Amino acid sequence: NAEYMGKNQVHTNEAHRDLSRTQPHSMTDHLSEDTKLGLHNRLIAVDDLDFEMSRKDSLVSSFIESAKFEGYLEGKKGDGMDISLLDKPHAEQQGQSPFQVIVNLFKCAVGSGSFNLPSAFKHGGLWLSFFSTCFLGFLSAFTINQLAWCERELVSTLQAAGRHRTRLSYIEVGREAFPMLAFTVGGRRINIMAVIISVGIILTSIGVCGVYVIFVSKPFPDLTNGAISQLDATLIIFPLLVLMSWIRDFRYLSFTSVLGDIAVSAGLITVLAFGFVEHDMDWTLPAANVETFPKFFGGTAFLFAIHIVVLPLMQTMKEPSKFPRATNVSYVFISVVNALFGAIGYMLFGDTVEGNVIDSLPTDSGVVIAVRILLAIDLFFTVPMVMSAARELIENGIFPHKLTPDSWKQCWVRNFIRTCLVALAVLFAYEVPHFDVALDLVGGFTNSLMGFIIPPAIYLMIKYKSKTLTWFNGIPNLLIIAFGFTALISTTTMTITNM
Repeated sequence: NAEYMGKNQVHTNEAHRDLSRTQPHSMTDHLSEDTKLGLHNRLIAVDDLDFEMSRKDSLVSSFIESAKFEGYLEGKKGDGMDISLLDKPHAEQQGQSPFQVIVNLFKCAVGSGSFNLPSAFKHGGLWLSFFSTCFLGFLSAFTINQLAWCERELVSTLQAAGRHRTRLSYIEVGREAFPMLAFTVGGRRINIMAVIISVGIILTSIGVCGVYVIFVSKPFPDLTNGAISQLDATLIIFPLLVLMSWIRDFRYLSFTSVLGDIAVSAGLITVLAFGFVEHDMDWTLPAANVETFPKFFGGTAFLFAIHIVVLPLMQTMKEPSKFPRATNVSYVFISVVNALFGAIGYMLFGDTVEGNVIDSLPTDSGVVIAVRILLAIDLFFTVPMVMSAARELIENGIFPHKLTPDSWKQCWVRNFIRTCLVALAVLFAYEVPHFDVALDLVGGFTNSLMGFIIPPAIYLMIKYKSKTLTWFNGIPNLLIIAFGFTALISTTTMTITNM
């Protein structure tokens, strides 16, 4: 990412002006000018963290925007990231090039979930899965660009109305697009669409952490010759994950960004290398498996539907107008790589392929053992960053309007919340101990909702309110929404039924 080029003070002053225009005076009158300026320096530091996290993996990318600090700008939410985290030195700045965005999007959509693709192709059939993967890539790019357009359109509308906003999160986009879906409880205005998006983020955060726990605990029986079962391993890592979730500063985990790239790359190469050495490609596999096709969709949507990360990525671009083209180019490569890996992996390992294709490799190979350990270490250290989305939303609801560091009581309340969230993720891993089944649930339900239902719904509402809704732009989006609901219901129902 780009280094700061002497523009930090300009950015800070603009953010300071945003606060003065949008923050209720009752919250800030008691603060000195230096304190306000320091607060916004910290706001910018959190934006920097967004993109450090976004380069991790598709499973991490879905949780970035809830760690943002936009609550201060509206005076509605609490402290966002922890105070110690906000002291992070500036390392990045707005100004990513289209090429950097292409690379970051690619790294978001080619990750640990890719190891489920050969199994997904088994459920969908070879050629139906191949072309469906390409179609999902096209549809994901379309709805991602659609969501980005909605954010820019709403920002322009707010600025025209005198509300000096320069960016919106996914939750804010939903709230601004559907202001009529709101009611008041206890003097607080609650927007239904914002609640739906927030719940989607929380469920995805817990679900993905559960997927990580499964991935980390699954190798233990093989690595210990059966001495430690998968359940025992889950119980062993539970207290360690709790302690990790209490971390207040993600700088200590920054090394996992490079570790993740190395681990995923090594895993993909190892799978193909062992596959070609020990197997021949089978071109006679079923072309289509219509009955079990919904199980293909869940795991694949888990990779492609990364809509929650796209707004922060676009907002860091030097020229945001080039984001659609960067998205299209990136998704061409994403679709080709995932489609080829899924098809080749299925043809090499056939109908005996495991839900996690790495489990189809020899368990006594030193290379395979090293790859599995490397992936497990990376995912273990990624859990607290993934969990940050759910805990930020919950903690901000409990501690609103907070501008000072935690007291000891607040600190332990936060730790209790984080412990409960980790416990829910571990419970999910216990109830759904299979990697592919967990992916189907998370991808089929939450990713369908966040990627293929909400963005076109927001787009239609903006078009309707601006009186530019036509049959040409309305029918395709209604069909996408119908597709999203169909995929959500069929995938979730089939997965739960077959558990």
